[in-house]
Amino acid sequence: MRRRAIFILLLSLLMFGGVFSNSVYAKPSFIPKISVTKFVLGIYDPNPTMNDDLRDTKKTFGILRIQGNKLTGFLFYDWKLKRINKNIRIVESEYFDGYVILFDSTDAENEIRGLQGNIYKNGKVWIFLQEVGKRNIIALSFEDKQLVEKFSKIKLPKEKIDDISWSFKIVPPRISIQDIGSGTEIIAMGGVQQRCSYTTKTVYIVSSWPTNSPTTYYMKVQTKFCGPTILKSTDEYKVIVKNLDEGRIVSYGTSYREISGDTAFEIRGSSSRPIDIKVTVPYKDTPNEVQDLIIRVSSSVVNFGYNEVSWAIKWAADLITWALNLPPIPTKATQGPTFPPIIIEGGEEKNTLAVAYNNLNIGVPGQFLQVEGIVIRYNNGPSYDVTRRFYALYNVPVYYGPSSNPSHVADVETQCSLRVTHTN
Repeated sequence: MRRRAIFILLLSLLMFGGVFSNSVYAKPSFIPKISVTKFVLGIYDPNPTMNDDLRDTKKTFGILRIQGNKLTGFLFYDWKLKRINKNIRIVESEYFDGYVILFDSTDAENEIRGLQGNIYKNGKVWIFLQEVGKRNIIALSFEDKQLVEKFSKIKLPKEKIDDISWSFKIVPPRISIQDIGSGTEIIAMGGVQQRCSYTTKTVYIVSSWPTNSPTTYYMKVQTKFCGPTILKSTDEYKVIVKNLDEGRIVSYGTSYREISGDTAFEIRGSSSRPIDIKVTVPYKDTPNEVQDLIIRVSSSVVNFGYNEVSWAIKWAADLITWALNLPPIPTKATQGPTFPPIIIEGGEEKNTLAVAYNNLNIGVPGQFLQVEGIVIRYNNGPSYDVTRRFYALYNVPVYYGPSSNPSHVADVETQCSLRVTHTN
């Protein structure tokens, strides 16, 4: 009876209180034809925590109206009656199948602040609120497929906003890195056997609230080290850092499936956390030991393409150089921003090359960083064939969040190696 009385009170306030009058809030809206009023149910969590079991939550309910660029209404929770009057805008998400309600952060007209609203295209709507100055969460939900149909007929702006980042401001997400595979690919180029050694790791980010229905996004970071496995004099190698795939984990009870798609993940190199790549080859300053040197880098171009260097062109160039026993012809990537050339002066050749990219984002599945033309010379060694390993070491910073201000969440540290036979 008490809940029914409160509901009647809320309904009367909605109908006669003048709270939703457009004359009071006369700001223009780009969705003036959209208007929906709903009785909503939800939960009030006074102390959201990592791995929260929600046992201390309380039920809440209220009446909300979305009209134009306003979200207004009344809430009843924890024996409190609160009025809501928030400026909003609605955009279509590029990261999940639905729309996002964004709240005006400067709006401080009442005691409730808006965190975010998610409107899924299956009709499910979630709105997340918080009391000003407190760490609690008020989560409200309802279903309205007609609302989604109305939005689908309007050309709403698209933005790179996901459905879980709002919760990270309240409860830190769970982040993990999993090694999902490594191996080699064999490529025949110019009569010389080429190999690509690769390692793939997946970064997972999981919303920590609520834990009974967490949302998981993933990014697969792949590193490669490619080149010939037989070195007679000089030859050319390359390194690659690739956003192999990203998307969302969808659970089906006892199983799950990866749904690929653009997310708020990105590989990003900055001045404080650059993308670090190091190539090192064997060198021992003693008789009958292998002495390899990195003598030049023919290309310092970063390739943002979705297909790696044209193997047909590369194969033809390699065939000519191999047949004539000449140094490899430098190749050029055809896409992507250029960086200052990597110059190795004569007499300054070393057995290690270290490069760092501090102004680079790789945010779309399939994009990759590629440094080509790392020319290695078999400088000295024994008279017989000997096999040694070449190594490429990587440190790849991974970020998550809005592209304008993402948060650093992980560093993918890995290595790839090639077994190279040195022959005279």
